[in-house]
Amino acid sequence: MQWDLSDREFNRQLGELVSDDVNEVGQAILAEARADATRHRITGDYQASLKIQKGRIDTIVYSDSPLAGNIELGHISALPNLRGRLVWVRGLHILRNAATRVAGSRKGRSKT
Repeated sequence: MQWDLSDREFNRQLGELVSDDVNEVGQAILAEARADATRHRITGDYQASLKIQKGRIDTIVYSDSPLAGNIELGHISALPNLRGRLVWVRGLHILRNAATRVAGSRKGRSKT
């Protein structure tokens, strides 16, 4: 049997098949990230900034904090107790670590 689908139709059908699964993974990543952010909580602002956006097929987990890049990836800071000396503050990699844990927990898992 030969399938005669346009690229657009193929993508639409594939999207319908995987959209719920992709969203489920996104929800799991968001839950992991929020739990991790709780452990590093100072004000709770970063934890509250973690959001999820579901598209037609894809799902995006992100932070809308203006400091998200600094928190995730690290930054240079002048510390007053070191008389303004610049130091590198390591990033917490909360979203990356959450995604890695979720991916690891789903390895080898299949739906039947």
